[in-house]
Amino acid sequence: SKRVTSIAWVSSDASSFILFTTAGNHTVTIYRNAGDGWQSMAVVGGKRGCQDGPLEQCLFWFPCEKVFQPKLDSRPLITGEGGVVYVYSGGVLMKMTSDLTSATKVASMRQELWLTDEDEGTPEFPIMY
Repeated sequence: SKRVTSIAWVSSDASSFILFTTAGNHTVTIYRNAGDGWQSMAVVGGKRGCQDGPLEQCLFWFPCEKVFQPKLDSRPLITGEGGVVYVYSGGVLMKMTSDLTSATKVASMRQELWLTDEDEGTPEFPIMY
């Protein structure tokens, strides 16, 4: 069993979906409940990457250690307004379609993944001329 690191819930008139990520994997697991119980719908991703498109082609990159480190797990699933699910993957924000059959890149978002408390960083803001 693997530790769940992120979770999103989507509900519509016809069915409900739960999406989650697990530690050490670059996948999004989707379960669907259409009234007759929860069933596995898809495991999206697999190898590390950052690719949008139909679910069969999607790749994700989630920095997450297999060893539990409190407060350091990535939380890449974001539930937006109206039940839209966003996935933050390797510096790219992707939006899942409402029927959860594909994902589209909507923004590039730089995140300093490699800085730690021991890094000095820049002592002052750079001045741009």
